[in-house]
Amino acid sequence: MKYVISSVLYVLILSSCGQQNSNGKYFEGRIEYKISYIAYDNKVTEGMLAERNGTKMIYSFKDGNYMKEYYTREGDLIQKRIYNRADNQMYMITNDTVYTYSPARSSFKLTSIKQGQDDVAFDRVCHHYYMELTDSITHNKMKYEYYFDPTLKINPIWYAKYTEGDWNKVMDKVKCIAVKYTNETSVFKQIHTASKVEIERFDLSDFIIDPTLPKKHLN
Repeated sequence: MKYVISSVLYVLILSSCGQQNSNGKYFEGRIEYKISYIAYDNKVTEGMLAERNGTKMIYSFKDGNYMKEYYTREGDLIQKRIYNRADNQMYMITNDTVYTYSPARSSFKLTSIKQGQDDVAFDRVCHHYYMELTDSITHNKMKYEYYFDPTLKINPIWYAKYTEGDWNKVMDKVKCIAVKYTNETSVFKQIHTASKVEIERFDLSDFIIDPTLPKKHLN
């Protein structure tokens, strides 16, 4: 089960690349994704995965900072995850406790990347990529498939220090956000599909954690 959780955690981090910011060049706004699952192991059901990780994710983005909010089918917030670019830290807020770690210190490494033919997702022509990552500690492998929308641009410099899964190198190549992506292990497959993209302005303070909440460091 720890492997299932870590695999889901990584892909939920991995989607961040981000059309228009304060200067109109890069994306700043909100994307809503539907989340679905396919279970391959009878010990892990699709219902279990949905209950633990949600069926909807709202992704808010500004200047490389992002916030992901995960909701149940009933609309209850399960968890909030915030990446603060200034300190290169990920914050996961659950039950009034903040779990934090640095994407610069991760055991996940990119072992292969392949660009396929452009394909359509969210009614947009996207750059289609296949990737495989390996955990250097457990040696578990995970497969990913991304549909990057070239109209949703980011500045790859924002992720120069985001070395988890060599994501800095991926962003330097694609320079945009995925409107659909999947991750697959021997246990399950998780699919994120964009259902709504909206331009919205945020303040950087929206991506700062309440300093009074207790914190636990994961790496």
